[in-house]
Amino acid sequence: AVVSTQSTGGTESCEFVRTLSGHTRGIACLQYRGSLVVSGSSDCTIKLWDVEVGVILRTLEGHDELVRCIRFDSNRIVSGAYDGRIKVWDLEAALDPRCAANQICIRTISEHKGRVF
Repeated sequence: AVVSTQSTGGTESCEFVRTLSGHTRGIACLQYRGSLVVSGSSDCTIKLWDVEVGVILRTLEGHDELVRCIRFDSNRIVSGAYDGRIKVWDLEAALDPRCAANQICIRTISEHKGRVF
């Protein structure tokens, strides 16, 4: 669910905006900035959402187990999963619908022996 908060006269109020549906299993982590939300799920995918419109912009695949942590800045998305891998994704490429899926992951770090939290 997307909730909007407003502050008027020192009082904050919350208002339901919309439900985002797309992951086939539970969401384990997310980060948002502006209208962009990036979520990681136990369905092993990462989804980029435009919350203003309520649509999935891109689904990233490449982890074999639950995606447990997500961070992004203006250039990159970094994900960590229970498969022991950390992946670095090109955010600009992920947001470009013309970019092929196999061009978005720019690095996979596989040296961890256990889960990445």
